[in-house]
Amino acid sequence: MDDPSGTIRDADRLIVEIMTARGYPMADFEGWAEDLSVDHRLVISHYRTAQQIAAKQEKRTVTTEELRRAVVCYRELYEELPEWHLAPRS
Repeated sequence: MDDPSGTIRDADRLIVEIMTARGYPMADFEGWAEDLSVDHRLVISHYRTAQQIAAKQEKRTVTTEELRRAVVCYRELYEELPEWHLAPRS
């Protein structure tokens, strides 16, 4: 990773694109996270962790280890998302 900050931004954008394409309403993700966490607790945890680190990175208060952790979380999400299919929420 020659550009850790850029990598985090790119990973976040990719994950949001995949989740949006799969039908996850990213504008209200926290509302959906409660429902999803029943079956996908670790994946939701990875997303939240990566998002927290990405927000911290924007303030330039993130460590190299935290950036590494975010990349790992985004990779876990990327590996899981193709298998997810969101049912419409009532």
